[in-house]
Amino acid sequence: MHKVAVFLGRFFIGSLFVFSGLSKMFDWQNAEKSFVSALGDWHALSYPFLQNFFSALLPWATAILTIVCAIEVVGGFFVILGVKTRFFGLLLLLVLLPMTLLLHPFWFFEGSREEMQLTLFMKNIGVLGGLFYILAFGSEVLGGSDFEG
Repeated sequence: MHKVAVFLGRFFIGSLFVFSGLSKMFDWQNAEKSFVSALGDWHALSYPFLQNFFSALLPWATAILTIVCAIEVVGGFFVILGVKTRFFGLLLLLVLLPMTLLLHPFWFFEGSREEMQLTLFMKNIGVLGGLFYILAFGSEVLGGSDFEG
């Protein structure tokens, strides 16, 4: 039972990233447009530091998105397979954390758009929790009484 539960956990989290990366690759124009739009939204804030930071990122949007997609697909597959799980879990975590803050800033919105962004933000927080678990335990199958009746 332990081995099955550990594999299913890795499979579901890894699949989420593989699907996310592939969906961006197969709909590249929309993914790139959304990413550039998000960078632009942050750039529009009245804080000079943020304006400068996101101005510097805008020319690199395509390269950043390409790297994100590669990490999602490759990292997701390796997590599923249980190979270098901690390393790829860390890479996925390092991609998901800033992307969550960048792409789902619910605090900027009101009404139904705020609710949608908050839901997506919280979903990513849950996935981050799973990635921290993978970072802590890798693909280990732990003993103990958690699954024993």
